[in-house]
Amino acid sequence: MIEAEVQRAIRRRHPGWLRLLFSFSSIFLSLLLLDSTSVLAQQQPSPALHRRIEASSLDEADSSTISRGRTTLPLDAAGEYSLGQSGETIQIDLEPKYLGGYISRFGDRMSDQGTPLTFFFATSALNGQQLSFTTRKVHGVWFSFVGTIVRGNATTRAQEGYYRLEGHMVLHDDANGTQQARDVSLPMTKQYANGT
Repeated sequence: MIEAEVQRAIRRRHPGWLRLLFSFSSIFLSLLLLDSTSVLAQQQPSPALHRRIEASSLDEADSSTISRGRTTLPLDAAGEYSLGQSGETIQIDLEPKYLGGYISRFGDRMSDQGTPLTFFFATSALNGQQLSFTTRKVHGVWFSFVGTIVRGNATTRAQEGYYRLEGHMVLHDDANGTQQARDVSLPMTKQYANGT
């Protein structure tokens, strides 16, 4: 009943052509709103995963290696070399024009005592039988190495020492302003039939 009275009041106040205009304009505005919401929905970025960076700089967070040169070392010399203490190793990734890898060791400072730390190679160079690398900093510590890989005394890859990483390694401690240099001859860890 109320609805009928409202419609009569509208007819009395507004001529037919004006009511028709209001109807068309309301339809037009409805279509316009529907179209704009679909355009806005299309402009929304699709969900994506983003890399979380929590390190103090991009240099510490990025694990890619800048590598140059070419090697004549046997490519099967790529692998894990023991640093002497249990669980501490150097991983060498070797390709004809690429040297990558990382050093894995336990922290020895009060703040990271016994914590596994990974020092990814930042730069590396290959020159025939020679190789060199520097690692990224972790807690103000980084490594540099210059040397080669030679054939060891082991008769099979299943024995430790089939290859040896030999050269000059330096531990740089920027926090204390010190460097510890030593000549090393690190044995390749045992390589089993499945490649580990």
